[in-house]
Amino acid sequence: EKIVARGGEAAKNAAAELSEKKYDLGDKTFQCGRHIDATKTWMMFKIYGDKYFSDRVENGFRNVEYIVAEMAKKPEMFELVSAPMYLNVCFWYIPPSARGMAKGSVERKQEIDRAVQSIRRSMHMDGKVFINYQPQGELPNFFRPILCNSNTTTKDVDIMLQQIEEFG
Repeated sequence: EKIVARGGEAAKNAAAELSEKKYDLGDKTFQCGRHIDATKTWMMFKIYGDKYFSDRVENGFRNVEYIVAEMAKKPEMFELVSAPMYLNVCFWYIPPSARGMAKGSVERKQEIDRAVQSIRRSMHMDGKVFINYQPQGELPNFFRPILCNSNTTTKDVDIMLQQIEEFG
């Protein structure tokens, strides 16, 4: 702070001194970037405390429980690919054209795959909700929101599901 305030030659000398090899601990440790991550995390714990972090994590899990419960109300429309993993929820939107088809049929997989891609594209163009999708092995593409943002509310989850229905 004082060196930068003085500016000029003092700042250049300080920068040169700090960039010397003796201060670079990166070569002396495995995964050198983790030191900064650990330092930032420690500082956040010091500033915000345990409750800040526990509230953020709990909010994510509440949102996962909420989206699963909301989708369970419409089993003809939404289907979980698997049980949620931490804050990842993998699910399909089942378009009307696929609802009467046999679960394992190639045609149903193709309809779901096309619907997921089309819905995502429409949602991105609309600009309200951005959501990822991906395939897994032989499975068709599925939606994969990761509900880790501490600012996400159940209203946001409702908007996401409404958008999927609207564009589906």
